[in-house]
Amino acid sequence: MPPLTPAAAAADPALIRAAALFAPALALVAALALRRPTAADTAAAVVATAWSAATVFALNIAALRLGWWTFDAHGAVVRGVPADLWLGWSLLWGALPAVLIRTLPATLVVAVLAWLDLILMPPAEPVVRLGGAWLLGEGAGIAACLVPAVALARWTRLDRHRPVRAAA
Repeated sequence: MPPLTPAAAAADPALIRAAALFAPALALVAALALRRPTAADTAAAVVATAWSAATVFALNIAALRLGWWTFDAHGAVVRGVPADLWLGWSLLWGALPAVLIRTLPATLVVAVLAWLDLILMPPAEPVVRLGGAWLLGEGAGIAACLVPAVALARWTRLDRHRPVRAAA
């Protein structure tokens, strides 16, 4: 078998799915290695990831129904959503920002992660197939998944807004 060209390797569904899971996980490990988390930091990451996991799944179900994007994946798929992309996205918009906002402004973290998501969605094809209105879905995801996850992480770490956190 001939070696893969860079373009062919980038379009390999297995590579895309692995990168979608392991890149956020490795970024999280690196951020944790730079500064050991406190109990409050850990709680913040758990809460943010739980929020992100639930809302990212709902976002992807909505995206499938509204045509924002679809998935072409085989194996490890939950209701049409690749489990590895779901978990990786949950870490990217949950635990990772929860850890990063310990030392960086939350608005900067949200802006960088939103920008990163915007530039990484198109090259995720053929696994992620973007529809014509995918930017609407992206905006909905940032507003409903990422921003609340960051807010919940901050409030958890600072032990603020307990009724709001309990309702979430």
